[in-house]
Amino acid sequence: MRRLVIIGDHFMRSDMFEKAIRQKCPKTDLDIIRHDLDWPDRPMEHGYAQAGMAGLKEYMGSEEGTVALIDGAEILVTHLAPLSASIMDRCPSLKFVAVSRGGPVNIDMRAARQRNIIVVNTPGRNASAVAEFTIGAILVETRLITRGHDALRRGEWRGDLYRADRTGEELSEMTVGVIGYGEIGTRVVRLLKAFGCRILVADPYVQLSASDRADGVEQVALERLLAESDVVTLHPRVTKETERLINAETLAQMKPSAILINTA
Repeated sequence: MRRLVIIGDHFMRSDMFEKAIRQKCPKTDLDIIRHDLDWPDRPMEHGYAQAGMAGLKEYMGSEEGTVALIDGAEILVTHLAPLSASIMDRCPSLKFVAVSRGGPVNIDMRAARQRNIIVVNTPGRNASAVAEFTIGAILVETRLITRGHDALRRGEWRGDLYRADRTGEELSEMTVGVIGYGEIGTRVVRLLKAFGCRILVADPYVQLSASDRADGVEQVALERLLAESDVVTLHPRVTKETERLINAETLAQMKPSAILINTA
């Protein structure tokens, strides 16, 4: 019998993981142990603040607590549990780790490779949620929803928001620039089409789909996107090339009235 440890939390619950595993692997003899961390009721941690966790980000839990949970297990399924080189050394039975997030930033990937521990992640897992949130953020800003809502909660009626110089254009009259055309960027484009806005995409590594080209989506250089967009939304993967992509120089290329949405 193989021991499998599930370390979930209040967002990705361990019982949800177990249900899915038993449905997909009904004939596999597994000794499943479950535990749930306190996130999001407590904030995540980062390796620079805790000894032995250097390089790890967005995790929850200590080395001692994690070792106590996974010692003797061959398989770990988790969302936020940290897995440092030291933890791997103290858990020699561990062979396989499944992380339910797009980037396994809570795991020392180099150490895992050196120890022949297989790590699988779930790129695009939250793509739909992020795309929907992005559209919500665009609407909140372009239609001044938050400003009016907050004022009304204070008992104030913002009639001035009806001024033509404050309401601005409707989304159907705007140009929206999408930086990054991956799992999330393509979904944002798909949702934006319904509003009838002009859509620009900047991504030097991916070509537009035939359907997006047919619908009038334009693929342009970053400089042109920044200069022409009323709304710029960021969806590139974090790489050395995209770090600090938005800086004083690129901000200066944008319209003074432009809205910048960052859900990356």
